Amino acid sequence: MAVAAALLAFLLAAPPVLSPELAGAERRAAVAAASRDELARAMRESSPEELVATSLALVERLGTYRVRMVKRERIGGSLRPAQEIDLFAREEPFAVRLHYVAGPARGRIVVYDPGAREDALRVRDGGLFSLLGAIWVGTGSRWARLDSNRSIREAGLGSLLRRFRRDLAHAAPLGGFRIEHRGFDAEERYCMLWEAPAGGAGFESARTLVCADLAAGIPGRVEAYGPKGALLESYDFSDLAPVEVAGDFFDPAALP
Repeated sequence: MAVAAALLAFLLAAPPVLSPELAGAERRAAVAAASRDELARAMRESSPEELVATSLALVERLGTYRVRMVKRERIGGSLRPAQEIDLFAREEPFAVRLHYVAGPARGRIVVYDPGAREDALRVRDGGLFSLLGAIWVGTGSRWARLDSNRSIREAGLGSLLRRFRRDLAHAAPLGGFRIEHRGFDAEERYCMLWEAPAGGAGFESARTLVCADLAAGIPGRVEAYGPKGALLESYDFSDLAPVEVAGDFFDPAALP
């Protein structure tokens, strides 16, 4: 009871959405102890810059982490089917490993470590193609962009949050983003619609829906829309946790 009271007092004094020092089980407990009204008020009173800075600090403190990601992208004018991926990332020095667990590329594994080889990633496809073993694929090649508009260098929560930070800095001298608070979604994530100035010209997207997973301290859902309202890409993140991996886990050459 004393611990719960202390966490609640901390929450009311310094909302957990602004507290990068509050993480893991303590953060989840603090958020669970707060009412929806208290959490919504904290979000309304926080700037996007503060929220992004807090989330980025939390992610960078994780070291190596795993997160379940469900992504969809519009490629060549067509919105592709969802891909469900277990994303493993090491923020510093940067490296990523993607395990495709559902969707068209189910069974695929991708490993990229620019420290080992900056210009190529290692890929082993699933199904019968797995018998061929892993191959090297250039990061700028057509194959590397078949199911994504994004470079492998942009994978991971840290990269996403730094993208947000760049857009916010770009928007500041233009009056900043217009923020529409939409409240909690069905997954209890707090949603805000960010509308870029100047119709979105020069920004990642014209409008971005960001639904914050307050207990984890990360964007739980991100949907980016073009100037005419078309969905460009969407990401769902869940089950974030730090992990310990083998020494060669991020070594592309070790993927058989």
